[in-house]
Amino acid sequence: MYYYQDEEDMNPGNITKSIFGSFSQEKIDTILNLDNDDTELEDAKTQAVDPIISDFPDTCAKVFWGYFRDGFSLKTLADMYGKTETAMKVAKFRCSEKFKNRFREVLNKILNR
Repeated sequence: MYYYQDEEDMNPGNITKSIFGSFSQEKIDTILNLDNDDTELEDAKTQAVDPIISDFPDTCAKVFWGYFRDGFSLKTLADMYGKTETAMKVAKFRCSEKFKNRFREVLNKILNR
């Protein structure tokens, strides 16, 4: 999860810069965890992310949603799906990379790049 260091970090320009710059695990967490108290915003984020995730293999989608949206630990996911924690860590990494690449493509289309 992304924790703001100070008020300067909370500046919308800095948040936008961090989101649209290079993508890291921390930035994915930031995107998926913004304003968790706002149901309408949560629905909008899910609608934006769902088309990307729906193209993923089933296991990848389950790991991605389970970890990032539902907040399950890798250990819990491993237990749920009968895999090792290491296998879940690898799956989460691969799924995150797929998500970053696909999100970048979608963003570039929106920005007409």
